[in-house]
Amino acid sequence: MHLHFVLIFFYRKIDAKLAETTWVHKIFGGRLRSRVTCRDCGYNSDTFDRILDLSLDIFKCDSLRDALRKFIAIDYLKGADKYKCEKYVFESTYHA
Repeated sequence: MHLHFVLIFFYRKIDAKLAETTWVHKIFGGRLRSRVTCRDCGYNSDTFDRILDLSLDIFKCDSLRDALRKFIAIDYLKGADKYKCEKYVFESTYHA
């Protein structure tokens, strides 16, 4: 059995809070911040996710630096994916 599968099995059996204290998390773990900014009012909405790795798109990238720049590049949401500003939702709910 491969070590990778053993670690996944072991990791799934541990309580989520306890798992974040394992040596795997201490060595490879981190937090990824995703930020969405409202183009109308400038309000920032941040989401933090615990991660053990990054999946980088290396297509048409000449270096790791290029792949990381592509990963953090600004992406404009449109159509059905368009961002619904939390500030406006909060204000309309609060003033209703």
